[in-house]
Amino acid sequence: MFEKISCPSSVVKTLSGAVQSGTVAGAYIFAGPDRDIKYQTALEFARILNCKASSDSACGRCGSCLNPNPVTLFCSKKKDCGTESSCRLCLMRERKSNPDFLLITSDKSLGIDPCKYLIHFMTRKSAPGVFKIAVIRESELLSVDAENSLLKILEEPPENCVIILITSSLHSLLPTIRSRAQILRFPPESAVVEMTDSDLALATALALFRDTSRWKELFGALKKFQEVPAKKNKTAAAVKREKTHAFIEALMHKGAAVMKKNPSERLSYEIEYLHTCCGMLKKQRMPNVVLSRLLFKGIPSFL
Repeated sequence: MFEKISCPSSVVKTLSGAVQSGTVAGAYIFAGPDRDIKYQTALEFARILNCKASSDSACGRCGSCLNPNPVTLFCSKKKDCGTESSCRLCLMRERKSNPDFLLITSDKSLGIDPCKYLIHFMTRKSAPGVFKIAVIRESELLSVDAENSLLKILEEPPENCVIILITSSLHSLLPTIRSRAQILRFPPESAVVEMTDSDLALATALALFRDTSRWKELFGALKKFQEVPAKKNKTAAAVKREKTHAFIEALMHKGAAVMKKNPSERLSYEIEYLHTCCGMLKKQRMPNVVLSRLLFKGIPSFL
């Protein structure tokens, strides 16, 4: 199973075992920084669950496998675009989407309305033996009210229903949500950002200053790191954000390399929080605030 995608072996083992033993959970959380891999895994899981030809793998020939596109509740395209092949609303109008597979996706906060529709979708009857599957692709964007509305159905999901919450930051979800779902972790792919000697030296120095309570040296090093001039067509603030983003991303990949050798809950949390910091920077949060919060949370601890 899952041979066509680069899914972590631990995730493959868990999902394959659940399918083969008939113990598929009612709710899963796919947590990790690589959103595409998590979504591809959810898509393949949906195919396997509803494949009529084989219980071992999605055959690619039956109706369930040839019709995997989900009905999408929110679309970032114009409502009547009719041109983009990736627009699921257009696929739905052309009867090319799977009515038992719901995708909720957005680039802004998700309120209570899509969650109410998800609950309505899950409680509708489907054909015997068919799994109804709902995926929230950016569940870290759910509001508190939206998360609370999901609690009941996560606690008592209908038979043959699976809800998958995809998130880049596990700890952005309420503890009550996390306790009602099976958590599957997706570590970052092999490092694409090499940590330079200067980055490593700076990170080590910052961690040392923090751990020995040498606050003057700590804030001095942070201030020196943030002293960058403006560049052509870029303000100093923009350059500062880019430099901080690259530094945090390098830390994240360094942590991922350590995680592969010595997995730990603490390190998993640190990698998730580093990814959250990158998201903060994209929202124009001040780099010095992001770095300070990171350090005071005891990150990185792996240096």
